[in-house]
Amino acid sequence: MTSDTGQWCTVPPVSGGRGALRSAVTLVPNPPEGVAARAPEVESRVDPLTGLPSHELVTERIELAIRRLPIRGGHVAVLAVGVDGIDPDVPGAHPECSTIVRTVAERLAKSVAEGDTVVRLGGARFAVVCVAVAGPDAAMRIAERLTEVVAKPLDLVDETMELIATVGVAATDDLEADASGLLREAIAAWRNARQRGADRHRGTSALLPISTERKVRRERELRAALSHGELVLYYQPIMDLATGELRAFEALARWDHPTEGLLSADGFIPLAEESGIIEALGASLLDRACHDASRWNRLSGRRIGVAFNVSARQLSAPSLLRGLSGALHASGLAPSLLTIEIT
Repeated sequence: MTSDTGQWCTVPPVSGGRGALRSAVTLVPNPPEGVAARAPEVESRVDPLTGLPSHELVTERIELAIRRLPIRGGHVAVLAVGVDGIDPDVPGAHPECSTIVRTVAERLAKSVAEGDTVVRLGGARFAVVCVAVAGPDAAMRIAERLTEVVAKPLDLVDETMELIATVGVAATDDLEADASGLLREAIAAWRNARQRGADRHRGTSALLPISTERKVRRERELRAALSHGELVLYYQPIMDLATGELRAFEALARWDHPTEGLLSADGFIPLAEESGIIEALGASLLDRACHDASRWNRLSGRRIGVAFNVSARQLSAPSLLRGLSGALHASGLAPSLLTIEIT
């Protein structure tokens, strides 16, 4: 459409915050040659059925999320979401297939956090790019929630349909992670989940482990962290609710990573267990906790205990008792002031 001063160009709807759709009409004075030719390219970046970003944008959104990891922190999680038996692009599809796909798109878009992106990959398959996720466990909780959201009964013209959703998850906090690789891992996890079978209401989720190359690098970093003193303890007070008195502190392991900042135990303890570093790591932190608690008692003149977490793998190691005895003896802490909690 044209005016006396220029050409009106209607921009296709794009996804806004929390799935809201917004569009714009822009007046371009004396549009240069080639503007009209670029319109199909813009159209191709928006899925015509749902109004979501198209599959061509998914890698771009993942790359952007990875680049912003130093600002937002946490992990980037990619969730591949599929609805079983629904595909409007195949012959003999359900007569209301398009309605079903649009409804699933709306449910996903309304359920993600601000800053997250929902992209339609094709058929009834979607990718959800989540930013600032606390860790792999948090990504799995998002997957479970989205599975429940998608699987809610859907009222159609002649029936009420219960949808079967399956989700695959891949998460990373690696600034060098490959966006396409992360998407492939999520899709592979989705396929694995489908092969195991999906529960009709909750569906299933699968989390692919980090790549072998990155795991080796991370293990090397963790060993260096142990020798460089990057593994530290933070203490959480344990109060007596009846009297309001301080009874003890719980020792919480953290990794003061030189480039990634302070990492919680979820970010390195599983790898420490898998690689066998956990025994040396645990012994070092236990010794530090006992010495800290002994110092509190000397300075305060009170009996303040310390609670220390050990994993099931540490519990079965013969070195644990030797480490406990050695830490108590070296620190002078009374055994009654040390509590071992199994995680």
